[in-house]
Amino acid sequence: MLTTNSMERARYGQGVLDALLHGLVGPAMSKLQTPEQLMAENEARLQGGKSRESIDSVDPEIAAEIIQNTLDQHYRQSLDEPIPALDNKTPRQCARNKKERGKGHRMVEASGK
Repeated sequence: MLTTNSMERARYGQGVLDALLHGLVGPAMSKLQTPEQLMAENEARLQGGKSRESIDSVDPEIAAEIIQNTLDQHYRQSLDEPIPALDNKTPRQCARNKKERGKGHRMVEASGK
C-alpha cells in the first residue's frame, strides 16, 4: 500500500512500484480521498471498534522477513554501484585493493565531517 499526500507523489510512487514489481503483480488500484474524507473514514472505523492496524495488519514475522530481504538486497546492490567520491569505483572494488580501502575515510576527514 502506498499512501501519499499529493497526486505528484502518488504518480511518482506508482512509477517506482511499477518498475520494481513489473510482472509480479497485477494493475494497481488507486483511491483518491480528500483529507476530510480520510478523517471521516478513520472516525467511522474507530466508532465501529476497528482500528486501522486490525484491518491492514500483516503478520509481524512476515513483515520482518520482507523488510530484512529488502534491506539485504539494497545493501548488496550498493556495494556494486560506482561512487564519484571513490573515483567512480565501487566499494567492493576499493575493498579488494589495499591502497584504496581508506580512501572514503580520508575524504570524510578532509571535508571536516
